[in-house]
Amino acid sequence: MTINKTNKQKTSISVVMCTRNRINYLKKCLLSLLKQSYPPKEIIIVDDNSDENLNVYEFLMNEINSFEYKFYKLLHNIDITIIKNKKHCGVIASRNTGIRIANGDIIAFLDDDGFAHNEWLKNLTKNYKQNNKIVGVGGPIIEIGRNIKTPTKPIKNLAYIRNGKIITNYRIKKLKEANYLSRKFVQFLQGGNMSFRRDSLLTVNGGDTSLIGNFYREETDLCFKIAKIGKLLFEPSAITYHNTAKSGGCREVINFDLNTFLYYMFRNTTYFFFKHFNFRKAFSYTLKSVKRQINLIQKNKTGLTRDYLIILNKKRHIKSVIIGTLIGAYNWF
Repeated sequence: MTINKTNKQKTSISVVMCTRNRINYLKKCLLSLLKQSYPPKEIIIVDDNSDENLNVYEFLMNEINSFEYKFYKLLHNIDITIIKNKKHCGVIASRNTGIRIANGDIIAFLDDDGFAHNEWLKNLTKNYKQNNKIVGVGGPIIEIGRNIKTPTKPIKNLAYIRNGKIITNYRIKKLKEANYLSRKFVQFLQGGNMSFRRDSLLTVNGGDTSLIGNFYREETDLCFKIAKIGKLLFEPSAITYHNTAKSGGCREVINFDLNTFLYYMFRNTTYFFFKHFNFRKAFSYTLKSVKRQINLIQKNKTGLTRDYLIILNKKRHIKSVIIGTLIGAYNWF
């Protein structure tokens, strides 16, 4: 891969983090951003109307006033902005709010139940400095507690769509496994570790709020839109961690119910296919995707890495897949 060198002017970064009912995770997440070797210009926290007993502003004010937070905040002169939505809007609308008020050249996104390696922003930003054609950069996510298959040898294809299956090989379990992932241009990035040039995000009007529920495919959709402007790069040294929260965020929409998860998964995936591919390919992808999921359910499998979603009623699960697919196609039309 050829990298074109550009100017050495300092690139400013805004980190946007959306949260809902997860104050127990915020401390580690925020501190990881304050400790970055390449500090952000600002951190924007969008609270998606958390419950009153989980007051994010009050919690963060107490934390920010602690010695550790004050030290790093003053050391790097980082602005911290907290915005609370007047009603529950979801992660896409919340991100769009953060995008609109961000001032950095680059906007990076981090999940509220995640945290960043201290070299994360440095390793993201260096790529924007080297090539003006790069409009987005992301990296691997080290999963904590989630049951996933991890690479044991170099991965050739990092992210791709095959027969209606959207595959990413960005999730790992150990830091050393990042060595199996190569630095290369890709079709799409992972939501818990992605960044874009601010002007590119504004050009595409941020994320598509037509994707709802568990917001499945929202980051893939955003990447497909931005990839029309320039290149997306996967940087294996730009690492974040993800400690999957069992509550808060869109988990409250799903509420441990596989039927709800499958409904939104297929609603959003079908909408995504018809939005970004011609009718013939979108129909083919959708049909293969539905057949594959029904086959998994009939074998008492979900095909998901979320162990809290289990098979309880095969007929209802299959019905959820089919209805979600039909509604997704309807919403696109």
